[in-house]
Amino acid sequence: RSSDLNQKGAIALIFVIMITTLTLVSSIVVSLINISDLVANYHISEAEEVIVDIDACIDDALVRIASSSSITGSFNLSTTGVSCSSTIGVINAGLKIVTSTATSTSDVGLWSKSIVVKVNVSTSPISIYSYKDALEAY
Repeated sequence: RSSDLNQKGAIALIFVIMITTLTLVSSIVVSLINISDLVANYHISEAEEVIVDIDACIDDALVRIASSSSITGSFNLSTTGVSCSSTIGVINAGLKIVTSTATSTSDVGLWSKSIVVKVNVSTSPISIYSYKDALEAY
């Protein structure tokens, strides 16, 4: 009987160790999934911030053109966490091209969005001739 109890005790101990190991492994897997989701959400949040701020960059360039239809050159605009650069060039006498790029950087990565806008300056008020993602523009 004593050996029977020792075997039952050993089996119970092995069972407790197995349950503890499975619980620990499950906890680690759930934690890793949550960390992965948090990182993915952070990337999405940063990308959305750049998408919103590219509009501010374009607006800044359009205000500059509306103020002076002869303006050309490169301009910078910085908002919280995002830097923006715009270049205004001339296509022909009535059409200007604006290329704006918004960039956000952190320890986790870099996010960037570029837009190319063609602006008709021969109308009053000025009007947008085309608005495209820089990857589609050419």
